[in-house]
Amino acid sequence: MLNVSKALMYEGEEFPFEADVELEDTLLLGDPVAFPGTAHLAGRVKAIGDSVQVRGEMEFTASARCALCLKEASRAMKTTFDAVFALAPNPDNPDLYLYEGKELDLKDMATDAATLALPMQWRCRPDCKGLCPVCGADRNLTSCSCRQDSGKENPFAVLQQLMTEDESEV
Repeated sequence: MLNVSKALMYEGEEFPFEADVELEDTLLLGDPVAFPGTAHLAGRVKAIGDSVQVRGEMEFTASARCALCLKEASRAMKTTFDAVFALAPNPDNPDLYLYEGKELDLKDMATDAATLALPMQWRCRPDCKGLCPVCGADRNLTSCSCRQDSGKENPFAVLQQLMTEDESEV
């Protein structure tokens, strides 16, 4: 919880803050993502009327299965956040977070910021070779002797053949 009583007393003035927040695990395109440990937030808080603006940077760790080789991989990440907390919901602004009294619960805001910072496809490393589609061998550890006959199973092979024929006619 972040106490914002000072910011509410001095509307318009910015005050620095630091906080550690436990993030909620989430799903990324249906795959589970965990946030082990706590996220560290550092930023500034400012009151604007009854609303409170919170912005800054956040460091956290995310852990998920690699989309290519299916191994669990963790990564330290950093992102920015800029959010507004209000006393009452506003149908014209669904991105508001609600607060009561003089304390903000940063958990939902921080989890949303962390989720938005995740890559669309989680990889254990940028050069991951993934699994062999024939035998399932991890291509990062070994090279398999499976024959990759892409013409038979690829539904776009006919298009590739047409493109090749068109290029040879030119």
